[in-house]
Amino acid sequence: MTPSYRKILIDSFPLALTTVLITVTGIIYHQAVFRILPLYISIVVSILQSKVNRNASLIGGLNSILYACVDWHYGLYAISASDLLVSCPFQLATFILWTRRSYKHSTMLRRMSWRQRMVAAIICILVWLAVFFTLRYMHSNYQIIDSSMTLFGLLIYVLTLFAFVEYTWLMIPNCLANILLNVIVMANEPDRITFLVFSIYSLYCNVLGFIQARRLYAEQQVQAAK
Repeated sequence: MTPSYRKILIDSFPLALTTVLITVTGIIYHQAVFRILPLYISIVVSILQSKVNRNASLIGGLNSILYACVDWHYGLYAISASDLLVSCPFQLATFILWTRRSYKHSTMLRRMSWRQRMVAAIICILVWLAVFFTLRYMHSNYQIIDSSMTLFGLLIYVLTLFAFVEYTWLMIPNCLANILLNVIVMANEPDRITFLVFSIYSLYCNVLGFIQARRLYAEQQVQAAK
């Protein structure tokens, strides 16, 4: 198989399969259009993320408004609030900052210091506890997974905003947690299967994004050393 055909297979087949599966499962489970629409948009966002393309943040930020409505419907209150109050503004701000520090279709990436990583870890623990006890007060059915997903999302958005390459490291466990979340929610809401299908595709794209970010960062370091 030639490199060009291999690239087409890697890019196109998972995309086509995901689109078909979302459509078919959506029809089978009578998924409402407003709940399935953001998934189709997210497919485009995932493709751009796999290439570390700054336009992913612009489209993803606007799409977060739709996700906020859908997640509220499923009783994922913390994630819904995060969609509207964190994901949307952070992604739009990321697009602006990445455009100001543009590099090809991406941006200039950087690494965190060990001190910055320690501070981030402490803040994450405090935020997780705050969200967890808030959800317990609200009698949420998904306290632990909802809190964890909210925390992952917030941390990833902050790191992405400032173009820290570590954000790509966290995207993979975040995708795995999202897959688990969808499996759990499906126990009560079978039509959540469309989100499960997309979350698996998102994991695939973010693995590609992790590889691309490492290549891009290495390329930038070589050019900076000249």
